[in-house]
Amino acid sequence: MGNGYAPEASKALVEMLLEMSHFDTVEFKTRDSNKKAQRAIEKLIEPFDGNYVGTIDTTLGDVATFSDSNKKITECVYEISV
Repeated sequence: MGNGYAPEASKALVEMLLEMSHFDTVEFKTRDSNKKAQRAIEKLIEPFDGNYVGTIDTTLGDVATFSDSNKKITECVYEISV
């Protein structure tokens, strides 16, 4: 752990997506409560002049068990545009 592979892989993926002609925006979301993920995204998007868009309220939906599917969560949204 801590070898820096995830940030390198993430950067390579973003570069690839931005080079593809049918992608003009790459969007990232994380839970408002996940401060480490927010910082990782901020570091990732900085060299691409990405920005923080804001927060959205949503539900867990299909990624949750049936009893939690309507649980409300707040997500932070970031984006990189070409």
